[in-house]
Amino acid sequence: MAEAEKLNAYCEEGLEFSSEESGFPHWEKVVSGRAPIRIAVYFAFGTQGSPTRFTIFSLLGKSLGLKNTPFVITGIGADSVRRLTPENYDVVIFPGGRGDHQAAAIGKDGLEAIKAFVSAGGGYIGVCGGASLAISYLKFYGDVPIERPWDRGKGDVRVEITDEGHDSLQMSDCYRELWYGQGPIITKSLVPSGVKVLANFRTEINYSHTEQTRGKMLDMPAILSCSHGLGRVLTTSVHPESNPNSVNEPMGDFYLGFLSTVAPKFFQSSSP
Repeated sequence: MAEAEKLNAYCEEGLEFSSEESGFPHWEKVVSGRAPIRIAVYFAFGTQGSPTRFTIFSLLGKSLGLKNTPFVITGIGADSVRRLTPENYDVVIFPGGRGDHQAAAIGKDGLEAIKAFVSAGGGYIGVCGGASLAISYLKFYGDVPIERPWDRGKGDVRVEITDEGHDSLQMSDCYRELWYGQGPIITKSLVPSGVKVLANFRTEINYSHTEQTRGKMLDMPAILSCSHGLGRVLTTSVHPESNPNSVNEPMGDFYLGFLSTVAPKFFQSSSP
C-alpha cells in the first residue's frame, strides 16, 4: 500500500496530502500573520514495522488544527536528517520502531546533524524506538544504560505525570493509561540531575523474560526531557498516539505538550 494510502487510513476524511521526498507525506495549515511550527517526522528505515509514524503524523495535524496553530509537517528520510538545521525545521520527531535500525540508517553524519540541530535551538521528540535512539546513540542524557532484556512485552500501562510534567506538558490530570511497546527503561537513580522526569510508570509489563524484568519497570521514568545547547529534548517510552491493539484513544494533548516542551515559543500566550 502506498504511503499516502496508509496515512489516510489514520486520518479523517477530506484531508489532503501531497508527496515529498520518496513519497513521504507533507501537510500544512496556514494562519494569516502567524509563523507555522515546522515539524519533521522521520519515516524511513527503522520505522516500517511500526504504525506510529502514521498515527503521530495525523494526530499532530489534527491536534494543532483544533488549536488553530499553523503548521508544516513533513515526512523525511535519512538524507533529509543529515541536512537538518533550525533554518528548515523547528522540531524533529523520531517515532516508534527500532532505535538501532534508525541509527544505522542515518549513520554517523545523521547523528551528528541531529545533535547540531538541537544544539542550535531545534527540538527533538523521540517515541519508543526514537527514545532509544536519543538515549543510546545520541547520548542526550549521557552514558545512561537501558535495562536489558528490552523485549519485556507490550500492553497498556498506567503512568503518573509528575509536578514537572504538569508544568512542561501543560496537563492537569495525574494518571493516564497508555500503550507500551517495549520502549527503553532506565533506572531512575541513574537519571542525571539536569534531566527532568515528566512521568513515571505505575504499572509494568513483564510478559517476556519475566524473572529478569519483574520490578525493573515499576516506578521508573516513562517520559524524560532535558536541554541540549540552545535546544530541548523529550523522550517517551510510551505511546500517547496509541496502537491498534490498545483500548485507549489517541491522546493529542500529550503531543501538544511534547511540542510545547521542545518548542515553547509557538505555545506561549500573547499578552493582552
